[in-house]
Parts: sequence; C-alpha cells; structure tokens
Amino acid sequence: MQTFSTSRRLGEETHRPVVLPRARGVRSLSILAFESLLVSVQKIYRPLLDVHGLGDECVLARLFAQNRVPYEIRQRLSDVIVSDFAKEYSRRQQLFVQSLPCPRRLLRVLEIANARSLLLSPLTSIGVVEAEAVKLFKDGLRLSLVGMSQRLVRIDLSLKSNSMAQRESRHLPAVDDKILEVIGRMCRQLEELNVSYTNISIQGLECLVPIGDYGCPELTKLHVFECRLGHRELAALLLRLDQLTFLGYKETGRVVKYIHESLAPGRTLRLTHLNNQGSKSSKLVASGLRCRRPMTEALAAVLPDLCNLKVRVTDSDVRHLIALENLQKLELLYYLSTPANCAGPHTASFLCVRGDTLTSLAIINASSTLHALYTIARCCPNLEQLWNRCNMFTCNDISVIDEAGDHNYLTKLTVLYFRVGENNLAMSHVAPFVLRFLLKNASRLRELILPMRAPSLLTNDNMAALLVECNLTRLEKLMILLPGVNDVSGALPLTTTFLDFVLGFCPVLKKLGNLMTWRVSKEDFLATQAVTRGLHDLELIFRVMMIA
Repeated sequence: MQTFSTSRRLGEETHRPVVLPRARGVRSLSILAFESLLVSVQKIYRPLLDVHGLGDECVLARLFAQNRVPYEIRQRLSDVIVSDFAKEYSRRQQLFVQSLPCPRRLLRVLEIANARSLLLSPLTSIGVVEAEAVKLFKDGLRLSLVGMSQRLVRIDLSLKSNSMAQRESRHLPAVDDKILEVIGRMCRQLEELNVSYTNISIQGLECLVPIGDYGCPELTKLHVFECRLGHRELAALLLRLDQLTFLGYKETGRVVKYIHESLAPGRTLRLTHLNNQGSKSSKLVASGLRCRRPMTEALAAVLPDLCNLKVRVTDSDVRHLIALENLQKLELLYYLSTPANCAGPHTASFLCVRGDTLTSLAIINASSTLHALYTIARCCPNLEQLWNRCNMFTCNDISVIDEAGDHNYLTKLTVLYFRVGENNLAMSHVAPFVLRFLLKNASRLRELILPMRAPSLLTNDNMAALLVECNLTRLEKLMILLPGVNDVSGALPLTTTFLDFVLGFCPVLKKLGNLMTWRVSKEDFLATQAVTRGLHDLELIFRVMMIA
C-alpha cells in the first residue's frame, strides 16, 4: 500500500520534483494508427476545403474506401474534420482573411468520408457567418444528404445554445424545414435526429412520418429541445411517429397527459425516456410542470415501458411514482419555490418500494440530510450512479452511521456527484465520514465529482485517506471544484502534494481538475502537464469553467 505524507510545507512545493504516474503505459497501437492516418488525411482534405482548393478528391475517396478504413476510424476522422473546419474558419475570421473555408466543400469531404453519422453541431463554435456561407451550407447539405442517404443512421444539426438571438442570426449548421424534407425523403435508414435549438416547425417534422416510400421508418430518437414547439402539436406528431423510444423535449409529460386525457385515450406509446422539467424557450411556470397524480397516472397508462424519468416534484408527489413499475433511472427536481420542500417521508416510501430497480438516481433540492443519503443507500442496492445536489447539507442524525455499522450498501456504485452550495461563494461544512459512508464499498467507482467549497473536508490528508480507505484505484475522472462558476483561484486547500499522490494512486485516471481552484500554481500545472502529456490520455483541468 502506498503511504502518503504532507510533511512538506506549502512554500516548499513551488519547486517540487514532478512525480511520474504509476503503471501507465504508452499510447495504444490503435491510437497511434489513428493519429498516423489522420496526418495523411489532413494533407489531402485541407486543400479541398477552400473554394479554389487543388486537393485530389479521388485520392481521398480511395483512402476512405470501406475495405481500407474501418467504420469506427472513418467516423472519428469525420468528427475531426468538422472540428478542424470550425477552428480554421474561426482563425481566418479573427485575422480578417478574405479567403474563408467553404462549407459546401466541407460537406463534400464528409460525403467522401463515407461515415454513417453526420455530426455537424461543432460548427456552432464558429459564431456568426456571412449570409453567403449559410446559403452554401444549405445547398451543400441538401446535396450531401442525397449522396449519403443510404448509409446515414444518425444526424446532429443542433445549435447547442439557449440564445434566442442565435436562431435569428447566421450560424452553422443552418437548418430549416426544407432540410427536414430532404431527410424525410432520402434517409430511410435514419435512427436518430437532433435538431435542437433550431427554427424548424411542426410542418418540417411531419416530413419524417413514414408514409409509403417516404419518411423515416427506423427513427427511434428525436431531439427537439428548445424548438418552440407546442405540446399539443407534438402530441399529434408523436401518435404518427409511434416507433419513437426517445423524444428530446422538456415538456413531454404534458404531451403524454394531453394524449391520455383528450387526443387518444387508451393509446400506448413506446417511449422509454421522458423529461418534464421545463423548456427555457417558453415562459417557465414551475408549479404547472409538477408531476402531480394525474400526470403520473397518464404516464403509467400511455408509457408501459418507461424506464428513464426526469420530473419536477414536491415530496408528496413522489409517492404516486410507485405506479411506474419499470423505472431504472430517475431524476427528481424538487419544487424550489418553497425552501423547506425537499426529499422527505414520501420520497423515502417510494424508495423503499421501487429503490431496488433503480440504477441511477439524481436528487436536486434546496437542502439534503445525512438521513436522506442513508435511506438511498439502504433502499437502492443496485444503484450505479448517484447524483445529489443541494444548497445546504446537514448531518441531522449521526446515529444512522452507527446503525449502518460495517454496511454493504452501494457496492455497484460507479459514479458519485455530490454538490453542496448554491454558488462558488457559499461555504459548506461536510464531515469526512459522510463521503466514507457513501464510498465504503465503491471500489468500482469510475467518476467522483465534488463541487463544494468545503475547506475543512477538502484537504490533502482527508482526500488522500478517502481514496486509500475506499480503494478508489479505478477512478477515471476526479473533479474537486467549486459549485457554479469556477473563477476563484486557490479557494480549496488542495496542493501539489495531493496532485502527486493522485497521479500515483490512480493509474487509469483520464480527467483531473479543477486545479485552478486548488492551491496549485500555473507553473506547477504546466510542469505536471509536460511530464504526463506523452504517457497516457490524461486531461488536467486548469481553467475558468461552469459546473451545474
């Protein structure tokens, strides 16, 4: 067992020797092969992206031939090409270069790449583009969809932004109903479509309905987040797209309730996922989105296969969820207008009945208690992911720790997200035994995310002891940071001593942060990054960031 010491003083750590990670190998042969192929592809496709480029399409087509490059590699290369295009376009815009990469050429390159997924959402990072670029993109997209239609199974044209102004501006990827018409006419094999945050209408979506030789009969996932679509018109569409198992829409509960009560009583659907936490594109009335008893009854009647549920509730609403027999993943957002409203006796009753079927549980409320965590641990033996977010945490009943004793709870846990605090200025007091209780049997844990400003808990000694005592050597992601905006340097008393320890103790770690909020200097971060860069796929986070 490795030993850990904090004998070095903070002032002595500025010029420390960087400790190499333990038991980490060089990059795998598959990664090296991909990077080598990427260099060859870039030399060919980059000249093709310019309007007057002199690249050779035939050479690129031969390189991407199906018998030469496996599908997985072709898809990864396609994703890199899109990201490269966005970065190069942004770079030339900032330098006021007149010759910008051509969006239509990009789509032609992707068509040659022969991938089964067309993922263009990264183009959003370019920002506002000229009207001519939007026109070229739309024309090229319609042509490419025709050429790629026989193999496309997934298309992502989302803007990934809540900004209403962005939809009215010139952004890529540009989507309209005419694009949906081409998709509905040509992409018969399509299984997943994402057009979130765009200006599409219900008329455009109706082109996806299978009718004879038109439509998308294989479509099972449709994402329309923040598209300003009414729940009644979506209800009518959903009855015609009855093969859907996933509808990305944050008021799906209202859709299902309308179908059950008015549109088609007695009708059942295949949806397995449901989100009713509210859309930001419409005026949010939290009380109107509550999952009360009538909505729960509608979900039970219309969606017999429902297994993934995200809803707004009060504690008294949760008792009605017992009627949903197949729930596996559950997110409860407690109605926060009343500070006292949080997980209480009715939530505990629900967990006692349905907790053994849950594999993922997320609870978001104003306050949480040690007793609530004990109830979750005791009633949910198959839990793999636990997400607990609160503004205030209290150890109201320490006796439950003694009652649990040498417990065997949460043995299957692989992800723990435990946030305390409304924002990055809120100080929190969480006793070390709380984390030890949750992670005592979590030797399978892959991700540990702790957004909280708890200086008494997040110390070198406490965190190192937690990793050792709970045997968390399989961690792949460790994020210890502030809740909300992470823009305060040195707020957490973790130093380079703990950084060295983690790198040695967790041999498969892939992501570690946020070092900017620790007492780690930029020089120490850069020195550690330089040593670890070529040894493994480790990402060290040192930047201003936002965490939900």
